[in-house]
Amino acid sequence: MTRSKRLKGTSILPLPIDVSDWINSVAALNRAAPWEPEKAPPKPLFVSLGSQNIQDAVLQPLGRDGGRRGIALIAGPDDHEAWLALEASGGSPEYAPGFPRLELTFGSLDEAHPHVKAVLEDDDRGTRDAVPSVRTFDSDGEAEPGTLDDMIITESVAAALASVLDASSDDNELLDAWQANEPASRAARSGNDAIEVELSTRPLTSEAALTPGELLDALRDLGDDDGWLAESRTRYALEYRLDRRFARSPEASGLQGTWYWQTFAQFAASHIGQTIATLDADGLDEVVFDIVPRKVSADVDYSRPFIDCLSALYRWLGREYALPQATSCLALLDAPDAVQRLEGLMGDSANFDPAKAMVMQARAAGIDPSTPEGAMQMREMFSLPREPMPPHGAFDSAFLSDEASDRQPPLDPVVKRKRDAKRKSNRKAARKARKKNR
Repeated sequence: MTRSKRLKGTSILPLPIDVSDWINSVAALNRAAPWEPEKAPPKPLFVSLGSQNIQDAVLQPLGRDGGRRGIALIAGPDDHEAWLALEASGGSPEYAPGFPRLELTFGSLDEAHPHVKAVLEDDDRGTRDAVPSVRTFDSDGEAEPGTLDDMIITESVAAALASVLDASSDDNELLDAWQANEPASRAARSGNDAIEVELSTRPLTSEAALTPGELLDALRDLGDDDGWLAESRTRYALEYRLDRRFARSPEASGLQGTWYWQTFAQFAASHIGQTIATLDADGLDEVVFDIVPRKVSADVDYSRPFIDCLSALYRWLGREYALPQATSCLALLDAPDAVQRLEGLMGDSANFDPAKAMVMQARAAGIDPSTPEGAMQMREMFSLPREPMPPHGAFDSAFLSDEASDRQPPLDPVVKRKRDAKRKSNRKAARKARKKNR
């Protein structure tokens, strides 16, 4: 489930929504009671709301074995698999970290959403122990009251699901398919804002539907024929799925973070036209010990967690997926001098490209280029044109580098292929030269 980053916090001002109508709408789900075993099949149901940037969230009933009754929208199939695995082992995923989600639950007034509580304190409306509440959970398991968007989403999903579970409905094709574990989907306009909700018994996007063993095959099949692998939304989606699995692996335990490998994967895609599934040991050597020291604006202490993360990743890829090149890549990463070698390169200003050199000089002057203010100060420091800020207000280390050309409108495909072929040839020649000099 991809969502805009508005999960945390809620305004103390009155919401621009009729809370009374919202309570009535979600009450239909409480009456349908999908948490009762005989009401809904144990198979997952997938939810997409295009207007809310939600794609293939897994709808998980809560309270089947006691506890809070309601539903949760879990990020996707990978998180849902982990949720079920934790349940099967006797754990309680509802209170465990690692499961960011949106919940609509029914309970006491004390647990209610602040705006719902305010309405019910004036008029209890006979809800008793079925007061609806909306909460979001971050990856650490911390909960906060939902926002206006979250209330709108839960209202729409609750209305659509209640309609599917309504035995008196004339259209039960989706329910029949759900019970039979067969593919089917249904679109409906639900809620006060008439948001289109699509419910499906199968993920609607191909990358969400991939089984674990197919992820690397899908990455291998991407190729880079058109030169746009670095910007491929499919690659991002596949690597996100891969990262969710890696983050829960034994190899990833104890790491400072798993995101280091995604930086590595981005450089492999943008500079070599390879993915984690196709990159060989020579390509890894080029990315880790050439491209990263030139491009990544970080101090030498970046080196160890970066190498540790990649080493853990390749151990996992070798064990879990039998990645053919895992052994040769690990030989480079686990070499006794790997960390020291990268530290030396990261700290040698002779390796910096112009953009990194400017960022490091700015940091040495006490400027933080990762903030909009710091980026502006750096532009003034180097008399750079006052151009629009890069995404997120951070100064992109590629902004002044050879990657700037990729930010322009697409080249003619023939011209671009010739340019990329020439770059690839130059990289191979440089790689051979470095090997001779070692």
